[in-house]
Amino acid sequence: MVKHLGTARNALEVSHLVAMAQQYIDNARIKQGRISLFDNRYRQSEVENFFSRLVILGAYDSLIFHFFNHFYKVLGFANLNDDCFADLVIARIACPASKARTREWLEDKLGITHKYSLTALYRAMERSCRWHYQEKLEQCVWDFTAKMNKAEISVMFFDVTTLYVKYPVC
Repeated sequence: MVKHLGTARNALEVSHLVAMAQQYIDNARIKQGRISLFDNRYRQSEVENFFSRLVILGAYDSLIFHFFNHFYKVLGFANLNDDCFADLVIARIACPASKARTREWLEDKLGITHKYSLTALYRAMERSCRWHYQEKLEQCVWDFTAKMNKAEISVMFFDVTTLYVKYPVC
């Protein structure tokens, strides 16, 4: 878009023409239905006033949780119908730590407050042993891999060299 707005002979006139040009561009965008992400029609004080009225209650790192939760479901692990176990698994992938620290991570980073006590996490691990989650999860992985891979599979290996899991005695 080309438009002649005037000729400047000094710095004051240049700044005046720049302001006129910006106003012309803004009006042209608005008429075309295009609003700039960097819209400068608002004064700084109006922006500060807007943000001063906002109350931020918290910020959570839920993106990583939702990412792993998606694949937890895709693999069929959600069929266990154990939310505590699911949250525990995802938290331990995202932030490998003790169960106490895992509970803190769920609370601090995801805002899952008062949902799980430390005892509830231990009970989830006990439940995973008692209800044979390992076999069920292995079957889910087997089914998913067989469905995605057209070649015949006779054996499947899991690399767990970086994982340490201590199952409670059932």
